[in-house]
Amino acid sequence: MHISEVIKRTDVLLGVSASSKPKLLQFLAQTTAKALDVGEDEILNALACREELGSTGIGEGIALPHAQVRCVVAPFVLLVRLVRPIEFEAIDDRPVDLICLILTPPANNSSHLQLLSNAARQLRCPNVIMSVRSASDPDQVYEALTVSRE
Repeated sequence: MHISEVIKRTDVLLGVSASSKPKLLQFLAQTTAKALDVGEDEILNALACREELGSTGIGEGIALPHAQVRCVVAPFVLLVRLVRPIEFEAIDDRPVDLICLILTPPANNSSHLQLLSNAARQLRCPNVIMSVRSASDPDQVYEALTVSRE
C-alpha cells in the first residue's frame, strides 16, 4: 500500500506547535479523532503504548508514530510539520519536526506494515524531505509526499 492511496490533502498540517512529545501525541490523537469521528482516548492510548516499546523517531528529524487501533476502520495518514523541533527520543537523538502518523485497523497487519514501510521510504528520500521542509503550503507537501519513488 502506497501512502498516496491513503493520505488526503486535508491531512497535511503545517505550522503546528507542540512543546513536548506527550503534547504532540495528544494533538495527533485529538486531530485524528475529529477527522475520523472516533474516540480520542483509544488513539492516544495506542500511540502511547507503541512509544513505550521504543521511539518511532527514525532519525533526520522525522517520526513515524503508528498503531493499529480498534476504532479505525480504514488506514489513515496525517503529516504534521512543527514550527519548532521537539525532543522525541529519536534513534539519532535529533529533535523531530516532521511527523507522519499512521493508523490502521487491527485486522490488517500486512497493510499496516506495507504503509509504514512506504512512508519511511518516502520520508528518507532527500528530495522529498527538502520539498516537505521548504514547502509554503500543504498542497506542495502533499505533492512531494505522494510522488512514487519506487
